[in-house]
Amino acid sequence: SLGNLAPRVQNVLGAISNKRNDYSALFRFVIRNNINVFDQATAELNTCFTTFTPASRSSTLQGYYSTIQSAFSSVKADYNM
Repeated sequence: SLGNLAPRVQNVLGAISNKRNDYSALFRFVIRNNINVFDQATAELNTCFTTFTPASRSSTLQGYYSTIQSAFSSVKADYNM
């Protein structure tokens, strides 16, 4: 469910941020090149879910999306993007 997805994404992105100094230069390069792709895909999924989710659940959906966006913003800041 989406309720389980947001914390998992947040944990993965948090680990990527926290371990950035432990990663090789190549791995950091891969992260920098792909983080925007994943962020864009998340935004597109949110648009799809928003379109097809009943209005009564929209605030819950927005909360999940905001949590994920915050995690992406943290990774981007940590990788100077």
